[in-house]
Order: sequence, then structure tokens, then C-alpha cells
Amino acid sequence: MVPILTYHSVGTLNPILDTPIEKFEQHLKSFAESGYKAITASRLVQLMKAKSTLPEKTFVLTFDDGYRTFHTEAWPLLKKYGFNATVFLITDFCGKDNQWVGQPASVPKAPLLTWSEVEELAKQGCEFGGHTLSHRPLSTLSGEKLVDELVQSKAKIMEVTGQDASIFAYPYGDTSGDAINAVRQHYDGAVSTDLGICGLNSDKYLLPRIDSYYLTQEWIDNLEKPWFPPYLGFRQALRRVKRVFQPDWQPDEYRDANKN
Repeated sequence: MVPILTYHSVGTLNPILDTPIEKFEQHLKSFAESGYKAITASRLVQLMKAKSTLPEKTFVLTFDDGYRTFHTEAWPLLKKYGFNATVFLITDFCGKDNQWVGQPASVPKAPLLTWSEVEELAKQGCEFGGHTLSHRPLSTLSGEKLVDELVQSKAKIMEVTGQDASIFAYPYGDTSGDAINAVRQHYDGAVSTDLGICGLNSDKYLLPRIDSYYLTQEWIDNLEKPWFPPYLGFRQALRRVKRVFQPDWQPDEYRDANKN
């Protein structure tokens, strides 16, 4: 079993999306002291495709949206502890901020990585994956618009980094049958926002993750316990119910935007 961790920004602007620097370093320190090694998301998918035994004491660090604090705060700490990571970029917003269509008003404005920073990080070994052009929920798109969000963003990342950009992250974790099929055509694997731990037989295009928001020392200590994955499944069921009444994105704004 391999836990995939989800981070966004490292800081204190937003209590849900941000992980305080001290807490982030404590996470890294705890994993290092427990003997964990970090692999990239693409390496995990390669092992799954080969039906290899997933290595013990291994985890994956992922960062959604590509906040600039990854460069200024997270990456130096990752190098300090000898860990790598996979960052999912919204390519139309690189060098801009996080105020895309549908972003809840409660989320403070924050800068995203510039392309020069992405290029610098890639040269140092950081992995980058696709997160669409615009961060639109994929269930609101179809046809050429859906494909463009996947293909053009991947092409831009490959152009700047020289990497394959083979792994995808669904904006808001939002999917549909058409969206998953399209992702399968253009990427080797994809991460979801479902709460859980990845196993050898997990769906490579709906890989579960653990949000940093939930990650405590107790959770880290229990990741390898046989009862922990079922516990995460129970917590995920509760999250699904909550999202029915409190979605992560603003559906009306997307419906209006797609009319244009």
C-alpha cells in the first residue's frame, strides 16, 4: 500500500488549502524518521502497470494547482529531507493567481508558479503533471473543449520541462465517464480527491489520496495498520454526503461561462 498525499499551498492564507510551514515540515520529518522513501506519481503508476510489488515504506507527495509557495517554501524542505514530489499545473494560470472561474469567494488570492520557476524546478528533478488549462470541472465540458483542456495543458508542460507529463489530477476531483475516458487516452494515470490509500489493484485513473488537511501524527503512525484503509473509506463516504450540500466549486458560474 502506498499513501499519496495531497497538498496545495504551504502557508497560512487559507485554513483548508494551506498547510502551515511548521506542520508541513513535521509531516516530512515524521515520514523520514519512519523510514519512508518518496517516489513520483509517474513511478507509482509504472510499478502498478508492471504488476510489481509496491515497495514498503513508500509514499507520494503531490501538490495541486502549482502555488508559488511550492518553490519558495515546500521545495527547499523536500530537498532537506531527500524527498521528491509531483506538482499539477493549471497551465493558463502559470505566472498569474488562483482566481479562476468558479473559485469560491472565500479562497484568498495567491500567486502561482511562473514558467521560469517551473523550468528551474524541473531541472532539479521535480515532476510536473496536468491539471487542465483553466481548472474547469471536467463534467462541465465535452467534445473538443474537454480534449483541449487535457491535451494543450500537457503539451505546454512538456514544452517547458522536457518531461512526459504523464500523470493528471482532476480539478476539484470532478469526473464523468467521458472525462475519465478522455484522460485514459492522453495520460498514463490520474489522481482523484477520494480519500484512501493506493494499492496494486487501485484504478490507475482514480488513484485515492490523503489530504494534508486531515494528516496528523496519529494518521501517519497508523498508515500501515490493516484497519486504516477501511477507516478512510468511511471518512470518504461522509465527505461525499457533505459535498452534495457544499460543493467545492460554483456550478452556476460554470454554466454561465460555458454559454459564452
